[in-house]
Amino acid sequence: MATPIKKEWKGYALVFLSFLLVCLYLNQSGVGTSWSLLPPAIAIFIAFITGRLSISLLSAVLVGSFISAYGRTQSLTEGFLGAGLQSSQYFYSAFADSTNLQILGFVFFILSMVHVMTASGGLHAMVYKLQKWIVGPKSAQLVTAILGCLIFIDDYANTMIVGSTMKKVTDRYRVSREKLAFIVDATSAPVAGIALVSTWIGYEVGLFSEMAQKFNWGIDGYAIFLDAIEFRFYCFFMLIFVFANILFGFDFGPMKSFEKSPVSLEEDEKVVSGNIGNALLPLILLLVLVFAALWWDGGGWNKELSVFRLNDWRHVLTQSKNGISILFVSSGISYLVAIMLGLMASDMTFKSYTQTFVAGIKSAWVPIVILVLAWSLKEVCDDLKAGEYIVSILGDRVDMIYLPLLVFIVSALTAFSTGTSWGTMAILIPTVTPLAVELSGGHYGVYVSLSLAAILDGAIMGDHCSPISDTTIMSSISTDCNLLSHVKTQLPYSLIVGTLALGVGYLPSSLGFSMSFSFGLALLLIVGLFFVLKRVRKQQGVVS
Repeated sequence: MATPIKKEWKGYALVFLSFLLVCLYLNQSGVGTSWSLLPPAIAIFIAFITGRLSISLLSAVLVGSFISAYGRTQSLTEGFLGAGLQSSQYFYSAFADSTNLQILGFVFFILSMVHVMTASGGLHAMVYKLQKWIVGPKSAQLVTAILGCLIFIDDYANTMIVGSTMKKVTDRYRVSREKLAFIVDATSAPVAGIALVSTWIGYEVGLFSEMAQKFNWGIDGYAIFLDAIEFRFYCFFMLIFVFANILFGFDFGPMKSFEKSPVSLEEDEKVVSGNIGNALLPLILLLVLVFAALWWDGGGWNKELSVFRLNDWRHVLTQSKNGISILFVSSGISYLVAIMLGLMASDMTFKSYTQTFVAGIKSAWVPIVILVLAWSLKEVCDDLKAGEYIVSILGDRVDMIYLPLLVFIVSALTAFSTGTSWGTMAILIPTVTPLAVELSGGHYGVYVSLSLAAILDGAIMGDHCSPISDTTIMSSISTDCNLLSHVKTQLPYSLIVGTLALGVGYLPSSLGFSMSFSFGLALLLIVGLFFVLKRVRKQQGVVS
């Protein structure tokens, strides 16, 4: 078995080889060419070789900066100097961007709030209350998945709240952190992506509205979203897979080995008695503030709108433009309330909360560094036009029947390579829509909806599989799970669901089969898969 030092040297050797290849073979601009795929490839390979995500991301940014600088100048000296300067600009812009800073603040406040709720005993009291419904590992996972479906307003809020809250519960019942991270990740973006009310709606509807205006479809962006939602096979199939996986209590692939290894619990850890309100009230306040602020930001103050009408919520979320700012402010307020509740309702001292604040900073430091590096790599990919290059591989001549399948694959590859589902949507929707319209005879129809749904679904699948995706990173952060372990254990599950989405969803739909056929067959195959695998496992156990 390779030692960590040997693994790191393999990573350094790969980086050196990458620089050497660029110097020897790059004789023109690398923008929009196959060279644009080298930085994300380096990030992924080095991450798996070394197990050090920070090293892999940093290396990818440096190589990408060198490709950009050397491709312009063809000078080795100017290439290295330009790479150093440009990579510094990437880091600065990623860290200085106001939206990114608010996301980092949101991560810090949520992680620190969990520390406060733990120190005050509120989280322990919540775990104790949840035990009335949780009697074992299966029910612990089931409650986690249900919470993941209920917190549908935003994928960031979903991963941070559910993961941070439930890890104490799942630890108690010996559920591995890898399994918890999978459930959290698999019920965040899929739920937010198909929810009729979520922060994703405004972004997706905005992109669809631009296409509707460009091609004079005579419908709004939300109507296009609703037309595409029935074709969101990956999202729906993943949710079916998650609950079937939990109910059958069966895991396979890398996840199986982690489930066999019990999580070490600190049984001698001092438990602080507390009130469940110390944990429950800040969480409820967070959700209320998010909903209320989104409602106001989207024009909900208009007297004609009502909070009790779903259509009005759709309108409001479409108009809201400050979702990340709302998450940041709401989490900050909830964090302060958690501190005040703990000071008033428990025997913790102010000194103890000072120590908790320091612990929150320590727990957020590594995630913040990784997120900044991941955002820097996304800027590298944008500048090198990696997404556009992947799209160009499609070509101009594609059979309409196979377009949704190819779009799904390209979308997944783009999101996997760049680490961003929203960025993938922004790249592919304006690029693929004209091709889909042309192949559909110049009008808006079912094949256009299929293609748009394939873009959204493929982006989520690629995001699930990518170790440089911010949602993947945040899922591992919130559950305190090793990032690469999370990716390795989730990857086989995502690939299976993605294959089902292609073979059972998009291909039959392109051929004219009904939705009931696709969903019925998918349910049968997923349940059948777990039934057969579990039966085989039992037979092997009897034989042995």
